[in-house]
Formats: sequence, C-alpha cells, structure tokens
Amino acid sequence: MGRLTAVSIMNTKTQATIENLYRVPEDGKAELVNGELVLMAATGFMPGRASGKIYVSLSDYERRTKTGYALPE
Repeated sequence: MGRLTAVSIMNTKTQATIENLYRVPEDGKAELVNGELVLMAATGFMPGRASGKIYVSLSDYERRTKTGYALPE
C-alpha cells in the first residue's frame, strides 16, 4: 500500500488591486472579487436599456433634490 505524505502547496497568485481595476480598458467591465480581477461580459440590449432608464430616473432625482450624484454604469 502507498504511503501518504503531506504536501505544502504555495499559492503563487498575485492579489489584484484597485490599480489593476483602473487599467481595465474604457470599454471593458471588471470587478475585484476576493482579491481577483474578474472580467465581465458586456450587457445586451435589454439590460442596457433598463440601466439607462434607472440612470435617467436617478439623474432627475439628483437634479430635483440637489443631493448626491447619478453616474451611468
């Protein structure tokens, strides 16, 4: 029968930082998740349309109340 041995495995992954996120191209989308840079697919027509409507609503609220900032995605 074989002998079991403990093996120590080093994690050689480099933690992503906010600086890495800033370097994502202007037309790309990404987020930091547990120190890892996760690239995201662009949204399609319907999600883009919905987020546009949400932005317009928030922008109108910002203008009326003179509070906060509405930023598009």
